[in-house]
Amino acid sequence: MALDLQLYRRVVLNAAAPGAGKTSSIVMLAKELQKYDKKIKVIDRDRGFADAIREFNDGKMPENLDYTFVRSWDDIDYAVADAGQTLGVDDWFVTEHAGRIWEFAREQYVQRMYGKSHAQLLNDARKSAEDTIEQAGVDPLSKDADAIRRKALGYSGLDGRLDWVPIKSSHNNDLYEKMIFDGEMHILTTTTWNPLDPQSADQWPEWKMWGRRPQGEKEQVARHSTLIGTYKRDGEYMWRTDFGDASKDRGREHVKDVPFTGRSWLSSYVEYHGEELVGNG
Repeated sequence: MALDLQLYRRVVLNAAAPGAGKTSSIVMLAKELQKYDKKIKVIDRDRGFADAIREFNDGKMPENLDYTFVRSWDDIDYAVADAGQTLGVDDWFVTEHAGRIWEFAREQYVQRMYGKSHAQLLNDARKSAEDTIEQAGVDPLSKDADAIRRKALGYSGLDGRLDWVPIKSSHNNDLYEKMIFDGEMHILTTTTWNPLDPQSADQWPEWKMWGRRPQGEKEQVARHSTLIGTYKRDGEYMWRTDFGDASKDRGREHVKDVPFTGRSWLSSYVEYHGEELVGNG
């Protein structure tokens, strides 16, 4: 792919609390792009998209928006392959709710490899730990018993190398990196916020002062070029790219409290930076 196209493409992570403009902006963006004959393809693991369609487009799916609610990883593989064939410059590929897609990658792997749900796997691991404690005659209230439980349930009951490596490969390589590195379209990923408790805050120093981080696989922020937060204040939708040390928006001013009520955050964003919704390449 030509360097000028790579420099022009937008690869954006939008983090927001529920009801703060993530999904509604996708619907608004589809409407804004119709006059340019540009398309949006969305994959999703949440039921909120239908509510946004009802609220912001009278219950009618925009003609240029292709929506897939994924029920298996095959649905994602098909959507990625189809996007590579049907989306081009100034079209958009959107992954809604990255945290849930990450959980879905794990769940699908566990079902394939172990023939059970992840919840069942954890329950079995906990039961096995309690059996071990009882058979070894260990005091169930002791530190030794807690160590046995932690070992059984560490890494969410999965092996760090044997299990998590293929899970990350499916999620990172077959979905995100394939779209980001092989496609010509813009990329948008939406997610919500994960609160940081005192035990985990030190693992995320750039987010410690915010008390939260974008939900999803830990490299999610790094693989995107722009991190934008949307939120609602006094009935007004706003966006920001200013997150202090955690800010990420290549070559642009990091700002906050920019309103976008009644349109997509992207429309407001390009206007603020003196750019165009399409045709910047």
